[in-house]
Amino acid sequence: MARLTDSELATIMDSIIESYDGKADDFKVFIAKDNLHRTYAVTGIPNHITVDNPSFIIVHAHIEDDYVVIDVDSLSEKYLWQRLEKAGVPREQILLAYKGEQLPESSSA
Repeated sequence: MARLTDSELATIMDSIIESYDGKADDFKVFIAKDNLHRTYAVTGIPNHITVDNPSFIIVHAHIEDDYVVIDVDSLSEKYLWQRLEKAGVPREQILLAYKGEQLPESSSA
């Protein structure tokens, strides 16, 4: 599979991140996108927010050097990396930062 460009990755991320919009039984889901910095986040805000029941990050990812770097993915089903692969992003261009995967040395220079 051919490598995708930052722009192609951003188009795919935009589409996937929008699919998280909505709400669950106990919380509302909000999407935050920064297209300039190619950063994407999905947060959950409980219907009854308290100190013991705070808001939380569902997914946080950014695009860097032709990679989708997933910083947080708290879903136990339909992980973001699986959605990205299904949408055509090669696994080699997906980094699971929350599992310790890092950009190759040549990319971060």
